[in-house]
Amino acid sequence: MYAQTLDLQVVISFENRNECAVNKIRYHVSEIKKHLDLLAHLAGKDEKILEGVVKTFTDVLQNILGIFAENAKKLDSHRKRLKPASMQIIPFRSEADKKEPAEAMA
Repeated sequence: MYAQTLDLQVVISFENRNECAVNKIRYHVSEIKKHLDLLAHLAGKDEKILEGVVKTFTDVLQNILGIFAENAKKLDSHRKRLKPASMQIIPFRSEADKKEPAEAMA
């Protein structure tokens, strides 16, 4: 009744104590994808919603990239133990960056 009064949804989650971190991350990534898919669907219905969704997508991407950058720094101290070329940073390239120079200018 408390949740109903506050118009809240009760979410109960059970997690295997022995589940590895990789599978936990995969679960949360799939949940993020599910919610982003919903927002993308809603974006086609209204100009204001589209603007909000684009802003949200940008915010989410910046937050996730920040989290990766922060944790990548933590890996730097371990990098010297790896074999050469077993860990490399691959720069992100947008679709526009991948096009031939003549195509990109057209």
